[in-house]
Amino acid sequence: MDVNKIVNNLGRLKSERSNIDSIWDYIDNYVVPFRSDIYNEGETENSVDWRNRTLYDATAADANETLSSVIHGSITSTSVKFFSMQFRQEMLNEEEEAVAWIQECEDIVFQTLQDSNFDVESSEFYIDLTSYGTAIIIEEGGNPIDFDGVDFFCAPIAECYFDQDHKGNIVNFYRELDWTPIQIIEKFGEENVPQTIIDRKDHSDVKIKVVFSIYKRDGKRDATKEVAPEDRQFGFKYVIIADKAQLGKTGGYYEMPAFVARWRKTSRSKWGFSPAFIALSDILSLNQVVEDTFEALGKVIDPATLTTERGLISDLDLGRAGLTVVKDIDDIKSYESKARFDVGELKIDRLQMSINRAFKIDKIQMKENVEMTAEEFRGRWEMLHRMLGPTAGRLQNDFLDPLLERTFNMLYRANKLPEMPQIVKDNEGVMNIEYVGPMARAQKKIVVQSILEWLGSIGQVAEAFPEVMDIPDMDKITRDTGILSGVPIKYMKNAGDVKKLRDQRQAKATEAAATEQAKAAGDAKKAQGDGDLAMGEAASV
Repeated sequence: MDVNKIVNNLGRLKSERSNIDSIWDYIDNYVVPFRSDIYNEGETENSVDWRNRTLYDATAADANETLSSVIHGSITSTSVKFFSMQFRQEMLNEEEEAVAWIQECEDIVFQTLQDSNFDVESSEFYIDLTSYGTAIIIEEGGNPIDFDGVDFFCAPIAECYFDQDHKGNIVNFYRELDWTPIQIIEKFGEENVPQTIIDRKDHSDVKIKVVFSIYKRDGKRDATKEVAPEDRQFGFKYVIIADKAQLGKTGGYYEMPAFVARWRKTSRSKWGFSPAFIALSDILSLNQVVEDTFEALGKVIDPATLTTERGLISDLDLGRAGLTVVKDIDDIKSYESKARFDVGELKIDRLQMSINRAFKIDKIQMKENVEMTAEEFRGRWEMLHRMLGPTAGRLQNDFLDPLLERTFNMLYRANKLPEMPQIVKDNEGVMNIEYVGPMARAQKKIVVQSILEWLGSIGQVAEAFPEVMDIPDMDKITRDTGILSGVPIKYMKNAGDVKKLRDQRQAKATEAAATEQAKAAGDAKKAQGDGDLAMGEAASV
């Protein structure tokens, strides 16, 4: 993609997003205060007004923080392994060598994520997701020649723009940056920047707008082999917007390194919406009611003073030790506002409840009951996870699948994974990633429960119609319910071992039956012989 097209595309995308930018301004002020200011490129603490007296109630900010933390812990907490890998070919999942290899790869991928800053940056990612409705995280690193791990960066949503294909996949990504001349020179070197930048390198107060563009190249390219940057699936360039001048050389990525996740989205918009969007009217109303209540409270604490037109001789002085001269003391009195604080407090409580419901706080917070059983606790969590199911599915498609695929490929290209078994190579094994966090377990438990209820109903029918027991495939049901319940595959015998065990058992049963039959035949023959002998003796007598 040439520099002119990059700059033109950026301008088009900025124009298309003008409406949603106005909504994000409200979210900046009332849901994630200070975040957009302090995380902007080039901002410092001294440039941020930490007082922010436009915010009078922090219910939405607290609810957003709570929801994002719960999702983080339920989906990608690195305290426990939140995914497992297996093959899409069922035959390979039953081969001990193949399963051992994929599980070792799984451990290496997870350890790589643990050794990186993934946990820190993903927490910022989830805060953006639950507030702005769209979150972007970038995975860098993975140099095959000198691999030293991977790094993540949660990009400020206000700086980022993207194009997607008909399937919703990100094909072009743009990030607008504000850099000083010295930052540009340090990154690219004087030999790779225009002379106009070099001439201004001593001006630290100058900000130059630069766009970082990642774009998809035509054709399908192999991501498993090390190739030159210009032959990789995605190219990237840094371009000065004003001059339309490229900085440095054109680079390349094997996979799209920017992962764009949406909380929920409509069919006609590529940008997501969040609980903050749904509760925005209540958030603004609550802030206004609290502000009005504070103003009324101030009037009660320090009320206005009433007097007649001629009641005062001197100016009214209500300060400490102030002196005011009046003609008649009865001509001056305090004004009683008669403010209805009970109405204000009732409205505040209802708005806060409405906001907390939008952020699912009523489902997240456990009821204050010391006698709550473990089953009640589990039931509340399962209800929450079912409610967040659509979001979890979108996160899997937009974020988790491409993240783990890119991490695996980077490790594979760097020869950090064990040698692939021949059986996997011969069958062109394709990975299927499963997620085993609390949210995924809650969703899978529903399937397990349905299977068990089905078997129970069949068992009742079988009392009258035994032939119905021919329908369930008990081997497959047992294996699948174990996998859905989170039991590692290594604890299950493969189909070949099960068949061998059953053949041995059948052989022993057949042998025992034959022995018993022979014994019975011998006993019968002996009995017949004894009978013939007895008859012979009787005849001789």
